[in-house]
Parts: sequence; structure tokens; C-alpha cells
Amino acid sequence: MKKRILTMALALACLAFASAALAETFTGGSVTTEVPSGWTTMYNEPTKQAIVASPKEECVASIQVIPTDGKDAKQLAEMLSGQLKGSTPEALDNGGYFFTADAGGVPMGITVVTSDNKALVFMEIGETSKYPDELKAIRASLHSDAADEQKMLETLK
Repeated sequence: MKKRILTMALALACLAFASAALAETFTGGSVTTEVPSGWTTMYNEPTKQAIVASPKEECVASIQVIPTDGKDAKQLAEMLSGQLKGSTPEALDNGGYFFTADAGGVPMGITVVTSDNKALVFMEIGETSKYPDELKAIRASLHSDAADEQKMLETLK
């Protein structure tokens, strides 16, 4: 199961990564986060996807900041949910949208938020119930020096 979780995270973004590294603070693209002890990090420049994986790769947190191509958060969430055969996206109080999907037996929770011409896609993949404190810490520590990105990151906390 753990291999399927990480494989799913990688396949979602068509990733081809280099070796993972341990770090206390991780910067992937324009986003920085604190990394729980023993977790690994990966970043794929072409897809702008930063990934933080639990020690046994049972749980993965993934974040991307991508262009909106003129779509709002609802449209992007509906498009992604359709591609993943996920649930109907639900509006969040912060203006974002959340939906769940199950890809090959791997559960995912996906949040989409937009600001101007950028979208933030945050995914929690796999056995998230085993790591609630770590995922909360990752979310709480997300940071970007770009004001519009930081505003979107704040919605995840």
C-alpha cells in the first residue's frame, strides 16, 4: 500500500525525481515548510510540485502553485475532481474548494484555492489518519515570500 501511495502522488504530477533528502526546513519552488523528523522531501521543477512523505511513505503531502489559466477555484477543483473521478467539490469558507478521490485504493483529500492568476493545489494522500499532528504542522508552517501565495497558504492553516 505504501508504494502505491507514493507512486500515486508521483503519477499525478508525472514526476521524475532525483533522490529524496531529509531536512528540517524545505523549500520547494516558492513555498517553504517545516518538515517533521524522519520525513523526506522532493521537488519537481517542471510541475512546480513540492512533496513531503512520511518515513514509510504511507502518507504524502503535496503542494503546487500553478497558473489558473483564467479558471477560478471552483472550475479548477471541478476539473481535477473529474480527472480523478472524485467527489463533488465543496466550497470552503475561505473561498477555496475541497474534494476527495480514491485512486487505485489510495485515498486523497485535495484543496484548491486561487488568487489573481495563481492557484494553490494541496493534496493529502494515503494514510493521513496516522499522521494528523505532522500534517497539521506542515500546513501551519507553509510560507511564501510572494504576498498572493502567502494569502492562499493561510487558507490551509
